[in-house]
Amino acid sequence: MKQAKALLFDLDGTLIDSEIWHYHCWNNLLGSFGKHLDHDLYMQQYSGVSLEKNATRLVNEFSLDVSIPRFIEMREALMLQTFKNDSIEHMPYASQIIEHYRRLNVPMALITSSSQEEVEVVLCKMGMHNVFDKIVSRTDVKNFKPHPEPYQRGVELLGFTTHQCIAIEDALPGIQSAKAAGLMCIAVQDKLYHEFQQAALADVVCHDLMEAQQFISQHYQFV
Repeated sequence: MKQAKALLFDLDGTLIDSEIWHYHCWNNLLGSFGKHLDHDLYMQQYSGVSLEKNATRLVNEFSLDVSIPRFIEMREALMLQTFKNDSIEHMPYASQIIEHYRRLNVPMALITSSSQEEVEVVLCKMGMHNVFDKIVSRTDVKNFKPHPEPYQRGVELLGFTTHQCIAIEDALPGIQSAKAAGLMCIAVQDKLYHEFQQAALADVVCHDLMEAQQFISQHYQFV
């Protein structure tokens, strides 16, 4: 079996089922300008992409009468309010995989494109505020996914090398970030599983987190 030291998890779409809230926030903002973003188009082209890139693209493509920094501020405020007021669901088997590796004392980091404030709210609501040894949010880096910096930073904080760590992601930008940083990466993707197998750069594509856990158990030993 191969040896590993730590696990690094994405948050949105990997551990929490939040993509629908991200879509609603963007679409509600566009609605205030009389515009609409199709859900399927969002999932194909905007899901997993950094806040700054999405904001820039939406302002330009919809010719919105607002500055990009202001549009980002509006989006951040609305998303934070949404996380505070609405219920957030775990992705299937998220609590099980986290608890499994906590029992094994495997170091874990959270690598997310959400802001630090959003992460704190979400983790408290999900009962995961003391789960991760290190957290890297978009507040902590200059370059966002798909740039390798978020995963490089997470591995550095854990005190390991990238080749000793396994990343678990759900979207292409995150997978690209993890692979560019040199990590073994498992993609968890159910709805677009077959398309993902063809397009993803991940080392393996699993339907859910339980399948990802089983794959790790079969092929890796944490030492």
